[in-house]
Amino acid sequence: MGSRGAGGRRYQLAAVLLTYMAVSLSAVPLFISHQMKQRSAQLHAPANDSAGTPAAAPTMNPVKAIGVLTLLGLAAPFLALNDPMHGLIGLVILFVGLRIAWRITAGRKVNIVGPIKEAAVPATPG
Repeated sequence: MGSRGAGGRRYQLAAVLLTYMAVSLSAVPLFISHQMKQRSAQLHAPANDSAGTPAAAPTMNPVKAIGVLTLLGLAAPFLALNDPMHGLIGLVILFVGLRIAWRITAGRKVNIVGPIKEAAVPATPG
């Protein structure tokens, strides 16, 4: 819709990349939720070191965390193959989405007919 019907290879590649990123990065919120649940469980049952003091939680630079989450998200469709059935279903869904994006943004064929001769002047009865 944004290109008003224009299509072609550039649009197809952009559509496929954006579709892949949108589908694969949708795993990031699930990963964050899982990590938050694990951290909550760890806080309720604190682990003490040998001296009896609570262990400190590891910290990560926010920029590095975003980078790691992005890479995990982009690899998520293939990492999901640890569970073969769900992983294959996810890859099929991803492939169908990419195929639809490719088809929707395909270039339109232009039918050019020519050369066109000048229209003949109708003969006047005389």
